Amino acid sequence: MTGNNIPKPTIGYCEGYYGQLLSWDARSRLLDKLQQLEMNTYVYAPKEDYYHRVGWREPYPQDWSRCFSEFCKRASTSGINVVAGVAPGIDFDFSHLSADRNEGNSGSDFSILLQKSRQLLSLGASSLMLLIDDIDPDFERRKGHFRTEGEAHAALANRLADALPGTISVVPRIYANELSVDAVDYLPSFTETLHPAIEIYYCGKTIVAAEPHPADIEELVGPVANGIVIWDNLYANDYCPRRLFTGAWQGRQDCPDLVLNPTGMIETDLLLLDLMKIAINDLSADARRKVFRQHGVPAEFELVEQFYNSPHFTDQALPPAPTADDPVFAALETLLWRWKSPLSREWYPLLFGLKQDLMLTQGLMPCERVYKTQTAALASVLEPTLAPALIK
Repeated sequence: MTGNNIPKPTIGYCEGYYGQLLSWDARSRLLDKLQQLEMNTYVYAPKEDYYHRVGWREPYPQDWSRCFSEFCKRASTSGINVVAGVAPGIDFDFSHLSADRNEGNSGSDFSILLQKSRQLLSLGASSLMLLIDDIDPDFERRKGHFRTEGEAHAALANRLADALPGTISVVPRIYANELSVDAVDYLPSFTETLHPAIEIYYCGKTIVAAEPHPADIEELVGPVANGIVIWDNLYANDYCPRRLFTGAWQGRQDCPDLVLNPTGMIETDLLLLDLMKIAINDLSADARRKVFRQHGVPAEFELVEQFYNSPHFTDQALPPAPTADDPVFAALETLLWRWKSPLSREWYPLLFGLKQDLMLTQGLMPCERVYKTQTAALASVLEPTLAPALIK
């Protein structure tokens, strides 16, 4: 469908991970890539930005504000919407959120959140995202007059939307079906209260979903009037930073609105965005191989990628452990010692870790080497499993 009044699907990049914080130069390179791939959204919500989450009550300093404003201008010129996130959920006091529709008392948490949101929009962000994810279950001590946590979180989003220009989006505390086990009432009260114009960012049935779909949330709450944008963690590795995933971007081509939340390693993420784009139309091995070559990845990686294919989903078989003479070991030697590029430097610790893991599975690492290369906690567990001849 085309037409000036029909909104385009949300498709793009999400800087929403733990453990990495991009430079402004790296973010500019991502804007260039998004423009090249005809994607239209950059979500700014890095967990490592102090002012985004832990220090959400504090305004952004002048230097950051200047850089963010320039970033937003560049994005706008490239036709890319910047969705600026603020994450007050860790300690927001809902007793400060009055039942009426005024903006709250000066100095209240809502007043502070509103001021912070207005700062981000004034600097050029296209819209605001309210994140209430990954927080402690301590709602009771700060719930104010609200009956349920889901109601309170939706009411906060509604109040923010009422007070700000344009539209906002929200990441609820329960952002995947699997998280509802200990909070079965959260999403029903959340979606019942939330204004239908507010988009919900959601991961699917699981936080790292094999085949996410916007309708996954409806398994828990029934029909939802709100738009659903998939927060895609297929390539994310902040929960397992010793691992890397580069397999086919599949099982999500039917999601019209989706942002990719990958690794925070700039060279890697540029490659992953290319893999995502080509997979929308072509999942062939040849198409993927072309992307790897364009990014300078040696052909030897094809022998290794079986170990980097994807997160482990319950219906998958694990790749077999290689024997001592398996070509994968020679491929790893080439990748570690002969491949030199910015991307290879990002992958060096991951490739080295894989080599050590494979050596351990075959009893190829002497005990002394185990203690030298592994943490003491892991080495003490591994030692009894090593080949007796190596324990000397």
